[in-house]
Amino acid sequence: MTEMTAALLKQVCKTLKLYSTPELNDKIYLHYKGFSRIGEAISAYTGLRALWLEGNGIDTIENLDCLKELRCLYLQQNLIEDIEGLEENTELDTINLSNNQIAKVSGLSHLKKLSTLHLTHNKLTTAKDIEHLAECNSVTVVDLGNNRLDDPEIVEVFERMGNLRGRFLIFCKMKVCIWVRPVAAMLDHARITFFHVSANKYFSVFASSFLSFSVLNLMGNPVVRKIENYRRTLISRLPSLTYLDDRPVFEEDRRAIEAW
Repeated sequence: MTEMTAALLKQVCKTLKLYSTPELNDKIYLHYKGFSRIGEAISAYTGLRALWLEGNGIDTIENLDCLKELRCLYLQQNLIEDIEGLEENTELDTINLSNNQIAKVSGLSHLKKLSTLHLTHNKLTTAKDIEHLAECNSVTVVDLGNNRLDDPEIVEVFERMGNLRGRFLIFCKMKVCIWVRPVAAMLDHARITFFHVSANKYFSVFASSFLSFSVLNLMGNPVVRKIENYRRTLISRLPSLTYLDDRPVFEEDRRAIEAW
């Protein structure tokens, strides 16, 4: 495996025509380098806002304490089992931990600006495995697709997340355009210009508009087959839901389900 040394990081910066002075860089691409761990050398890159570590052999999140400006952390396709080591990264907006070995969600509730969390292709199974999400009040995008979720009680976790108000929950392997399109359409219908929901400086201004938007897709998890009257139940229990799986929730749908 490759060791993440200061010399190697400087060579990467040179190759990518980034700054030779570590702290001046706001991004660095370290994906598919063969790293087995996040080396201490990364601590010198204090100005980083985006860090790509996809497709390595990393099993522990470590040595990120000095990266206090970090907004986006991409650690998909590694060997991580526990979500830890992010105590000082309170500016994080987006974390991708898909394709790892995570069996329980934890270590995120202190990240008050976290809006997007990708956890597809992990080992999540029960409601207890994801109950920590109920403490992550700022999260708006949760991608848990292709896990092993088979516990109908996971719906209670989503209810505790504030009845899904202002949250986009994607539970299948989807391209961004699949869920952005309906959301953008709704924003256009409401005569609101579409912009990235994780841009916090805008979110505070338009919070009241976003609070009614909720998109949930549970496809790809066994739990879909275990919830009786699946679509009716989800729409009934999650009153702010506007998009479920591959189709929208219309007002006519909700009225019919309320009558049911």
